[in-house]
Amino acid sequence: MLTLQLLERLHILSERYVAKHIEPAGRDQRANAEHARILDAWRAGHSDEAARLTHLHLAEGLEDLRRQLGG
Repeated sequence: MLTLQLLERLHILSERYVAKHIEPAGRDQRANAEHARILDAWRAGHSDEAARLTHLHLAEGLEDLRRQLGG
């Protein structure tokens, strides 16, 4: 139960950063395209490529947020 509560809290806290990240024009389209590529790789059974694309997606999103928030 404690683990579930922790995950729920982390999800709530992360939502504000997701919303902030997609604020600038075009970021939502870019994110959707990246998600589609990740899903396509996964569906094709290319787990290494799906993992690589997921890592890249998260790293670029973090870098976007750091620039956007001045950190």
